[in-house]
Order: sequence, then structure tokens, then C-alpha cells
Amino acid sequence: MKKFNVSPKMHNIFIIHGSDGHPEENWFPWLKNELENLGHQVFVPALPTENGHLLEKWFEKFDEYKEYLNEETIFFAHSRGCAFVWRLLEKLEQPIFASFLVGGFDEYLWYPKNDHRLDSFFLKPFNWEKIKRNCHHFTFYQSDNDPYVPEKIGEGIVKKLDIEIKLIHGAGHFNTQAGYTTFPLLLEDFKKLTS
Repeated sequence: MKKFNVSPKMHNIFIIHGSDGHPEENWFPWLKNELENLGHQVFVPALPTENGHLLEKWFEKFDEYKEYLNEETIFFAHSRGCAFVWRLLEKLEQPIFASFLVGGFDEYLWYPKNDHRLDSFFLKPFNWEKIKRNCHHFTFYQSDNDPYVPEKIGEGIVKKLDIEIKLIHGAGHFNTQAGYTTFPLLLEDFKKLTS
């Protein structure tokens, strides 16, 4: 029988994958296990990636979890998953507790503009003021050698969120290819915030 360490406060936690991603890749299974061992409820939705990545389809899938969104909710998001979290925060009526954002971007990068795979995520500007109002704590992780997301993208995002960037040397895109099947710093930062 699995033993749980009871934390001071139980959080509903979501881990949101990125482009062409799935719940069993990168550091997601490791983090899910670590957080569940601390007594938290963790969801890793499989968001639809067939026929491109359509924001409305992601919202439809996420509707299954809306009852778990409250002031104790925490998001961990990777890559395009960060943009999805920002779009969710734009829609919320009450703030969540925290968002940990890893290798995120807020504009067209490797797909051309007007490509249906990205249009729905980046067609209109993000409402950063509402995003900030709907999340009490943000932490943003950027790699200095990300092959997909230039450093300047992360620097621009943290300015919009009024937070410090966590620049990590040699982390690539924080994925399995870069050796990120675990992410101890992410867990350590979570524990510091929630202890």
C-alpha cells in the first residue's frame, strides 16, 4: 500500500504538456509521483494534438477538470502548455494559487503565422493584467540553449508578469532529449512555496 506524507495543505495540481506532447513524457511522470507522495491530487490531462493544436479543443477537454479549479490549484506547464495556462487564467472568475512555467512562449515561433496549429493560441494578444490577477505566484524557467525558445522570449514574458526569470544553463527544452526525465529544482521550488 502506498504511503502518503500529509502536507500542510492539499493542492489540486495540473501538469500541462506542450506541442505534440503526452502525459508520460519528460519529467511529468516523475513529478506526478513526487507530488502524490506529498499528499496532493495531481492531474496530467492528455490534450488533443491530432489535426493541429486547437485551443477550443484543449478547453473542451479541460472542462472535465473545471471542478478542481480553486484558490489552491497549481499548474505546472511545459512549452505550449504555458500558453494554454495563460488562456485559462484569462477566463477564470477567481484566482488560483500558483503557476510554474517551463520553456514557455507567447508568440509564433517555429510555425508560420496563419498556421492553424498555432492560430488559436496566439491569434490575439494575451491579457497580462488579467493573467496576473488570476494567479498569486508565478515562476518561469528558461534555458540558455533552448533550441526552440530564444532567451529573449522568456525575458519578455517575465517582464510582462513582473517576476524574475530562472535561467538554467544547458537545459535545452527541458525535455527527455535534454535529459529532463526528472526536475529536482522544480520540486524544490514548489516545496518552498507551499511549505
